Amino acid sequence: MGLSNLLLLFALSAIWGASFMFIKIAVVEVGPLMLVALRVALGTAGLVVFAMATGLRFPPLTGVTSGRPVWASCLLLAFFGAVLPYFLINWGELHITSGAAAILNATSPLFSAVFSYKLGLWGKEEELTGGRAAGLALGVVGVAVLVGGSESAQLIGEGGGLLELGGYLALLGASASYAVGALSARLAFAGQPPLVPALAQNIGGLLLVAPFAALLAWPSAIPSPLAVGAVLALGLVGTAFAYIIYYYLLGKVGATRTLSVTYLLPLTALVYSALLLKEPLPLSMLAGLALILAGVALTTGTVRLPVRAR
Repeated sequence: MGLSNLLLLFALSAIWGASFMFIKIAVVEVGPLMLVALRVALGTAGLVVFAMATGLRFPPLTGVTSGRPVWASCLLLAFFGAVLPYFLINWGELHITSGAAAILNATSPLFSAVFSYKLGLWGKEEELTGGRAAGLALGVVGVAVLVGGSESAQLIGEGGGLLELGGYLALLGASASYAVGALSARLAFAGQPPLVPALAQNIGGLLLVAPFAALLAWPSAIPSPLAVGAVLALGLVGTAFAYIIYYYLLGKVGATRTLSVTYLLPLTALVYSALLLKEPLPLSMLAGLALILAGVALTTGTVRLPVRAR
C-alpha cells in the first residue's frame, strides 16, 4: 500500500471514529430520529453530487435483482444498512459513552460471519474453522468484559442501570443490522460499482425516515451552533465524504486492506472520547476492545492460528 493510500486509510478511520463523537454531541439536542433523517439527507446530497460528477449510472429501479425489484432491494438495504443501525446508535449514545459505542460497533464483522455461515454464503476458503470459531468466542467474551465492567452491571443489582444496559444492547443490535445490510448489498448489487449500494442506502433511507421525522421528531428547541456543526460534520464528512474515500480505497488497494479500518476506527474513537469529550476510559473497556478486535481478526481470517501438521 502506497503512502497516499495509507494516509487515506488513517483519514477514514479518523473520520468514522469522530462520527461517534458527533453523534454524542448532536443527539441530545436533535433527538435520535431527526438525527437519522438529517444524516441520510446530507449523505444523500453529497453522494448524489459526487455520482453526477463522475457520471455514475444507477441500475433502473424497475429492474429485478436477487428475485425482487431493484427499488425493494434499495429499501431493504436502506432499512438495515442505515435507518435501523443509525437510530439504535443514536439512542444508545444517549445512555453510554461514545467510546463504548465505537467498540461495540466493531462487532459487526462477527455478526456478518455468523449470518454468512447460516445462509451458506461462505466459500470453501471461508469455512468455519477452529480459528474462526475461536474468534467468535473471543468476541463474545470481549462484549461480556466490556458490559460486565460497566457501571450498569453494578447498578442493575441495585435496581438501576437498565437504560445503560439498553444502550449496550442497542449498539449490538446496530452491529447486527449493519451485517444484514452488508449481506443485502452483496446479494442485490453484485457486479455494480461500489458507490451504487451507498447511494441506494442513503436515498432509500431518506425516503423511509423523512416522513416520520417530519411528523414526530422536531426538536423542542433550536439546536445550538455546536450541535448544528456536529450534524453537518456527521452527514457531509462522516457519511458522504467517508464513503467516497472508502470506495476509492476499495478500488485501489482491495477489500482486505480497506477493511483494516475496522481495527483503527475504535482506537481513534477512544482518543476523541477521552481527550475531547472527557469520557472515562476504564480498564474493562480496553480489555473488551482488545478481545473484540482479536476475535474479529480471527473470524475474518486477517490472523490465522497455526495449523498443526498431521
